[in-house]
Amino acid sequence: MKKDEPETASLNTKMFNNIAHNYDFVNQIISLGLDKRWRKRAMKSIVTAPGVKILDLCCGTGDWTMLLAKKSNGQGIVTGLDLSSEMLHLCRKKSNKNKINNIKLIRADVISLPFENEVFDYITIGFGLRNVKDKNLALKEIYRVLKPKGTFICLETSIPNNYFVNRLFSFYFTKVMPVIGGAISRNFSAYKWLSRSTFEFYAPIELRKKISEHGFTSVNYEAYNGGLVSVYISSK
Repeated sequence: MKKDEPETASLNTKMFNNIAHNYDFVNQIISLGLDKRWRKRAMKSIVTAPGVKILDLCCGTGDWTMLLAKKSNGQGIVTGLDLSSEMLHLCRKKSNKNKINNIKLIRADVISLPFENEVFDYITIGFGLRNVKDKNLALKEIYRVLKPKGTFICLETSIPNNYFVNRLFSFYFTKVMPVIGGAISRNFSAYKWLSRSTFEFYAPIELRKKISEHGFTSVNYEAYNGGLVSVYISSK
């Protein structure tokens, strides 16, 4: 096992608890402020209506959860789910501060969702699937709790195909990002591991195939900023 790699889901959760309080600030720095723009673009396919049910997986401190709640204009319920209690604590504080009342928060694992079958109209996961230990089981669970004709939206980093963008991306994520994240959070091992999880994750064509293999249809993806990030939108 590599030195900085968490052995189990519990250690992974402990890592996110440790970096939670600086997580938003670090993300803003690392993404050059583009992370919120990526989320807003990814939400274009969401059509809100009274009673709409949205599940935001690996919700972290709740940036996307709150965007989803605001988009629903109070007409629907957005459930944010994460294993990190510290991340959920910060998400709750932010939603209370912004007076967003249509959010429910649950501490649970993506590979064992505490819901009945076919509950949600939309399920989102942003920059979280790559950190899930059993991705196949996670996708199986997502498919199970999604309603027929429901939409699954996955936003993830991806390795750019363009040679020069790829070289810049590789240098930034292996040399710069771990140093910045580690210095701010005082947890260098966490950001080294997060950097490595990006490079060990599926290429876009592989993730599209993986999503399709679990029963999703019309799996489309769109690359943002030269392929640094991609959004995958599929149906049940």
